[in-house]
Amino acid sequence: MAARTPPDTLPARLCLLGWDADKQRFTQGQELGYVVRGAALVDLSLRGCLSDDEGKVRASGSKRTGDRVLDDVLRQIGEDRPRSWGAWVRRGARPTLAAVQDQLASARIASVDERRRLGIFPGRRVAVTDPAAALAAHQALHEVVVGRRRMSEWDAAVVALVAAGDLRSALSRQERKQYGERVTACADEAPPAVRKVLRGVKSARQNAHAGGGG
Repeated sequence: MAARTPPDTLPARLCLLGWDADKQRFTQGQELGYVVRGAALVDLSLRGCLSDDEGKVRASGSKRTGDRVLDDVLRQIGEDRPRSWGAWVRRGARPTLAAVQDQLASARIASVDERRRLGIFPGRRVAVTDPAAALAAHQALHEVVVGRRRMSEWDAAVVALVAAGDLRSALSRQERKQYGERVTACADEAPPAVRKVLRGVKSARQNAHAGGGG
C-alpha cells in the first residue's frame, strides 16, 4: 500500500522518525516534544521566517507558511518578548508535538485516542496507522546518512535534529558511530541559528532524561 502524504514540514518528518516500528510506539513523549519543537524552529528559520538577533529569536515581518503548526509557533514568537532559541525549544514543546500528531491523524497516518488514566488524569494514546509513511521517512533518513543521495539543507537539518535528540528509533548508536563524520558534519555545517536550536534540543533532552523536567 502506498504511503499517504504527511505535511511537508520538518516537525512532521521528525515526529514520524520518532515512531519505533518494532516496539509499536513513539519514543518518550517529553523528549520527542523537544525534538519536534526544535524542528519547527529550524523549519521556520530555513524558510526565512525567523532570524537571530544577538542570540534572541525574532519573527521576520509578517511572513507565513500556510502550515497551521508552523504558523502557530511563528505567532507565539511574534507576540511574546524576545527569548533565546533554547528557551523556545522548551516553551510549548508538548502542545507542538500534540498538534503535529493531530496533523498526522488528519492525514490518516496516525490515530489519536484521548483518554483519562484511572478515569481522572488526561492522556493521549498516539499510534502510526500507516506504516508505509513512517517507513518512507526512515528510509529517506538512512539514504542520506549512508550517502546514497545528495544531501540538501533540509536533509542535513533532519539528520542533525535526530542526532541532537538522540532519536534511536531513527538512528541507532551503531549507525551513529559508523557514519559519525557525516552525522557530525550536518550540525557543524548548519547555519548559526540552526546550531543554536540543536544545542537547545540537546540540553532540553538531557535535562529531561536526568529528571530535570522541561
